[in-house]
Amino acid sequence: FIQRNPASYKTWSQGTDVHSPYVLGQGNRIKQNTVELIREWYGSQGVQIQSGEVYFFGDRTENIPPFQEKGLNSREISCASRDWQLYGGSGMVGYCGATPKEIVKDKGNVGCHDNGHAHNDGLQDHQEPACLCVFDIDRTLTGKQGDTEHCPG
Repeated sequence: FIQRNPASYKTWSQGTDVHSPYVLGQGNRIKQNTVELIREWYGSQGVQIQSGEVYFFGDRTENIPPFQEKGLNSREISCASRDWQLYGGSGMVGYCGATPKEIVKDKGNVGCHDNGHAHNDGLQDHQEPACLCVFDIDRTLTGKQGDTEHCPG
C-alpha cells in the first residue's frame, strides 16, 4: 500500500476533508464521521476494511456512543483517571490517557461506566484480516498537557 502511494499517507487532513489517514480538528460528537471517511480513504487506496473492523479509542465520554450509528467499534479509555476539574466535575474527560489493558480489539461501544463490558450493539463478527485502530490523541495517548507529576510515565 505505502509503496504504491508513498506521498499520500504522509499529509495531514482537516476535519471532514480526508485525503490521508491523519486528521486534525474534528469536533466532539462527530468524530465517527471522520473515522468513517478514513476507512473509505483506505478503500480508495485498495485496502478494504469492514466497518465492524474499525476500533476507535478516545477519552471523552460523549464521543463513544455515536460510533454505533456507523457500525464502528469504540472504547472510552483513561477510565482510572478522569479530569474532575472540567465540566462541573462530571469526569467526562480523561486525565492520564490510556492504559495498555484498555487498548483491546473488542467489538461494541464501551464507555468507562460500562466497567469494560462491551455492548455488542448488533455489530457482526468479521474474520477479515484488515482492521483499523483510530486514536483520539489528546489525552488518549498523552494525558493532560503539562502534568507530569500525577500521570505515570
